Amino acid sequence: FPSHDNQMLFSKEITTGTPWNYRLFLNQTSGSIQADIAITNLNYNSIGGSTNLCNGVWHNAVFVRSVALDTLYMYVDGVLINSQTDTTTGAMSNSQNVWIGLSAYTGASATGSYPMNGQIGQSLIYNIALTAEQVKQNFNAMRGVYGV
Repeated sequence: FPSHDNQMLFSKEITTGTPWNYRLFLNQTSGSIQADIAITNLNYNSIGGSTNLCNGVWHNAVFVRSVALDTLYMYVDGVLINSQTDTTTGAMSNSQNVWIGLSAYTGASATGSYPMNGQIGQSLIYNIALTAEQVKQNFNAMRGVYGV
């Protein structure tokens, strides 16, 4: 699980915590963006950045899982900041709820945990793996709305 100094941007998971499907969260201590996926308790992977994004400026964070390329990608403000081999196998299609700004995991609270202490402009979930070009295009299309 994310440590208690993390704030959930969005997650698709169950109240018992594992296995979760996917999560995107901000590490409050380092200010870095992190993401992870889990198909089962032993079939999981994570990726993240190292740049402190807690600087009072809006940022666009995108997490992509390309099954076709067996790769995870992390983008911030339209720029690729990390990629790595995806060691997970299997689909993440199920009836788990998507939570925005909070984790479904109820171990810390009956109403969810890891609350986001900030503002979330929008959350988009695609059923395809976006390309770097599409990530950049989406960022450029919306950056003026947030003054970036």
